[in-house]
Amino acid sequence: MNLTGDELYAIKDELEKLVPQLPSTETLIIEKLQNLERSSITTEVLQVTKFGLYLRTLTKNQNEKIKKLAMDVMTKWKTQIQTQSEQKSNSDNHPPTGLTPSPTPSITKQKREESTPSPSPSLRSEKKVFSSKADRPDPDDLPLFRVKSRDLICKKLKLHSSEDESVLRDLARQIENGIFDSIPNPFSQADYHTQTLEIIQALARDSSFAHALVEGQLDPDVFGRMSYQELASEKLKADRKMWMKEALEDSKIGTQMEGTYSDFWKCGKCGQKKCTFRQQQTRSADEPMTTFITCAVCGNRWRE
Repeated sequence: MNLTGDELYAIKDELEKLVPQLPSTETLIIEKLQNLERSSITTEVLQVTKFGLYLRTLTKNQNEKIKKLAMDVMTKWKTQIQTQSEQKSNSDNHPPTGLTPSPTPSITKQKREESTPSPSPSLRSEKKVFSSKADRPDPDDLPLFRVKSRDLICKKLKLHSSEDESVLRDLARQIENGIFDSIPNPFSQADYHTQTLEIIQALARDSSFAHALVEGQLDPDVFGRMSYQELASEKLKADRKMWMKEALEDSKIGTQMEGTYSDFWKCGKCGQKKCTFRQQQTRSADEPMTTFITCAVCGNRWRE
């Protein structure tokens, strides 16, 4: 039986009272989460109650049992929502037996075929067609924030491509599906918006992504799942590599210049007698100071 909005609100109120009283209320919280795991949910109820956002906070709880149960509930609910969307899509595409869809009186099949324009030469060109789960029919209740994301992605594709808008919108749809599928937490709109922003910025600054997508050289689903490191341009990747090298050199210089230079000690790691040292009173006043020694060659540290 599906949970109602009132039931979820009541459960949320109870959990909000029990969680601050941990660990004495651990058993009660686990029992309620187990009940949720055995229950069913619908997309509409989750969107109205925003219960998924509260479940996300429980996945960060220090109690391992509660954290695991909250993740199990979210995983099961995500599977249920996807199944419901697929069933709804199938029912729309395949009407019940015995019910014949009424023909459209304004236009016959022959007229529709005659009125359909032939594809332009650019669309008839041979392109690789990817068969991925990102290229799937949309549910009827697609959230508004996902629709807006697709519009923004399509707008950035238009900056670098003169391809037909229907093609670009289909690419944007598949890219957005890839983004949505890449988010491990189905209730985290923050993670979704972060990944969407990375994709939009990459399309805006690097035209090669748009060209590769339009020409079929890049799978839209794979593109939607790319990390910010993979989305970086070649120049940015080279800059990051240079920055890391400079930071490493700076750290070596800082190590070499720490303390006073001396050749009194011999490094036990590299055998060189090029060291710096500093002294600090770490024990009582009547005890000698501790000497901290650093090898200026390999960075090895020890104290005496």
